[in-house]
Amino acid sequence: MYKFTASVLCFAICQASFAAGIVIEEKSLSKSPTPEPVAAPVINVESTPTMQWQLFQKVQQLQQELRELNGALEVQANIIERMKQDARNRYLDLDQRITELNNRTTAAEANAAANNSAATSASTATTESKPEATPVNPDDDKRDYYAAYQTFKNGGPNKAINPMRNFIKTYPQSAYIPSAYYWLGEFYLAASPADVNNAKKSFKIVVDNYADSAKASAALLKLASFADVDGKTPDAIKYMQRIIKEFPQSDEAKAAKVYLTAQKISVPEDKKPATPVKTADKPKK
Repeated sequence: MYKFTASVLCFAICQASFAAGIVIEEKSLSKSPTPEPVAAPVINVESTPTMQWQLFQKVQQLQQELRELNGALEVQANIIERMKQDARNRYLDLDQRITELNNRTTAAEANAAANNSAATSASTATTESKPEATPVNPDDDKRDYYAAYQTFKNGGPNKAINPMRNFIKTYPQSAYIPSAYYWLGEFYLAASPADVNNAKKSFKIVVDNYADSAKASAALLKLASFADVDGKTPDAIKYMQRIIKEFPQSDEAKAAKVYLTAQKISVPEDKKPATPVKTADKPKK
């Protein structure tokens, strides 16, 4: 009776479900249904005021750090520029002292020659006047020469070109002329914009007309560097070989040897006179 009643009840439920259009799926009772994944809510950062404020503060912080770094770089650049200026001034002072020592004897001789020439002119009382090649006062050319390169120290190369040219024009026979032409070439080279052609001319005057001056080796090295940059390697080699031959003990000779070695050119060795071997004195009998 119980089984019959259950069967009738089950049949009635199925009929009702079919009439209502409900589909009944048969699932195993031993397996639990798999839950559907729940999607996390999407948060729009731009629409969150707190996140916008944090980003704004971060940008402000980065901008402040960038300003501090730029300021530190500017300070360091100024320090480096002052150090370069000080080093250049010390180099110029040392160079001028060396030049003055080298030219002291020459200046004294030129002064004596000028005095003799003035005395001869006064005794003959000629009416024809000639421009003085050397100053009567030996300190005149020295003063103007130092004033010209002092302009370079204080105002830079562009402002120093004309004073040095005027010195060369006023004192063509001065003992400082070789150094004046050399520094004029340096001024042309350091000017803004650089005048390479006139720089080459100035260095070549030193090499051609004042080959025995203290600046000849440095001028030769400059011409060799120009030739190498212009792709005229044979000319550069000739200049370097000339430096080693004529100024073997100079710093420029060391640089020339390095260049020739890099070009795989044999470097001439310094020929030093052989020192006679001293024999020990034999004791007298």
